Amino acid sequence: MGNAQPISDEKLKELRRKYDKDDNGLSWTEFRELAVEVGELQGLKTPVSQEKLKKIFEGLDADKSGVVSIQEFEAAYAMLEKQLQAAAKAK
Repeated sequence: MGNAQPISDEKLKELRRKYDKDDNGLSWTEFRELAVEVGELQGLKTPVSQEKLKKIFEGLDADKSGVVSIQEFEAAYAMLEKQLQAAAKAK
């Protein structure tokens, strides 16, 4: 993770609207595109591999619908933010 600030809720909603083109949750393609932009915003020097992104997507898709719902995405992002904040405090 780079030294970027956490993405604001408003920015996250903007990104979700940008990539959730059909407004029914994030398909694999939409999720992958969003994840790449989030990585860039967070200052990742090396993009996350497609294989890792696919595993993340499958983990987020709690109901196994093939789509990451907005609720699934927001819950996972909130958990990630907490983990990152805890890791930063531990340094």
